[in-house]
Amino acid sequence: MSRAIILGAGASIDASGGNLPSAKNFFEKIRNHQDLQHTLKNPETVKLLKKLISPSLDLELNPKAIDKTNIENIFTLASLESEIDPSDKSLWELTELIRKAISTFSQFEKIKNNNYKVLIEDFLDGSTSIISYNWDNLLEEEIPNYSKPGEKFKNTENIYWEYLKVCTAETLNTYAGSGIPNPTDEIAFKPAYLKLHGSVDSVFCKNTHCRTYMMPFRIRNETQDHYCGACYEKVTPYLIPPVQNKPIRNYPYIRRAWMLASQLLYQAEEVIIWGYSLPETDHWSRWLINNLWKEGANCQKLIIINPEVAGYSNVRKAKIKRNSFVSKFTPPIKDISNIEIQLFEYYDLYKKGEQIF
Repeated sequence: MSRAIILGAGASIDASGGNLPSAKNFFEKIRNHQDLQHTLKNPETVKLLKKLISPSLDLELNPKAIDKTNIENIFTLASLESEIDPSDKSLWELTELIRKAISTFSQFEKIKNNNYKVLIEDFLDGSTSIISYNWDNLLEEEIPNYSKPGEKFKNTENIYWEYLKVCTAETLNTYAGSGIPNPTDEIAFKPAYLKLHGSVDSVFCKNTHCRTYMMPFRIRNETQDHYCGACYEKVTPYLIPPVQNKPIRNYPYIRRAWMLASQLLYQAEEVIIWGYSLPETDHWSRWLINNLWKEGANCQKLIIINPEVAGYSNVRKAKIKRNSFVSKFTPPIKDISNIEIQLFEYYDLYKKGEQIF
């Protein structure tokens, strides 16, 4: 059976025992982390947050002032600043903060990554693709044949090799273009691991005159600064901001991953969505999900794993909320009564088969 698994932030939070941050508690997690709390006292960070949240914000008098601030909202403001003023560095500074924070959180949570181990054991069968919206690298470290940045990777067909081939420039033979396939009228889709928003362990060079321009490469230590090996300019984190108007067209390797993901979803007979809520304003992701319902698509079973489909004290309200959540992933008009839909609160309950009815 052809299968596709879509992972959102909730999957990494679940797999890390609740220790990785979500968009809603990102700053609170930083403030309570012994190795990161100093970040919010950095003058440059304070200046950045005042600019994006409120000039009157006083972090010293009220350290919890930003705890409930959604990082996605801040990202949206930073992206607007960069569009209005191309010289504005708010978006870059915020991306750097997030990259280093997630990398630090991930280093402490690897041993707790049990659910991802189970996921790999259950589904790495040659017919399952994994499509992730997450920046962390907790999952790939559980994948067989995973090679750390800087290590020699195996040039063999496996799901991690497909990730390197699609989402990074590391498998190119030369920068002159050898090894790049010719156009074709037919595509043979192999199971792949795709990261649609980039990764904390990847960077790229923004120098338009550099031969590695816009090519993503992995790095050993994500908490340090790095420089391009070709032109020696400082490189940029290869991360797509979680904003409404994603700049996917500006990132060729990211765009390639999205196009492949759309085809993998189109052909998948079973789709599992774990920890992803599909924001109303995320038009790119809505376009991607719609490939499940196109004419000729193969989807026969949709599984949603998310606490938002759980039961509530008021049965009527619970049903309304649950239906509203599920409807974000299903077409408003097309009849899909022939497709089985299963709902689970957490991944371990999915493993036990304890559905929410």
